[in-house]
Amino acid sequence: MKFHVGEIVSKILSKQRLSKTEFANKLHYSKQNINSLLKNESWNSETIERASKILNENIFQILANSISDSKKTLVDKKEIEVLKKEITYLKEINSLLKSKIKE
Repeated sequence: MKFHVGEIVSKILSKQRLSKTEFANKLHYSKQNINSLLKNESWNSETIERASKILNENIFQILANSISDSKKTLVDKKEIEVLKKEITYLKEINSLLKSKIKE
């Protein structure tokens, strides 16, 4: 599963009400380069580290939590499928028991 680092950082910028221009200046990027960077799904670790320090946010931790959350979602989906099959099986048993009672 992929995570869009640029989108995560964009959300942080919005939350902190920090403009792209201000962020670009602090990161020593041009505004054009910052727009390009924010469109990228992946960043190198050095840029993530610098952005984390500037924004006072641990972007690595945010990414790790996102991965953890997505794994939980995958487990939940698998568990849901197992439970759906179990419900179907129990409905069949219930139906058979009802037909036995009628006999």
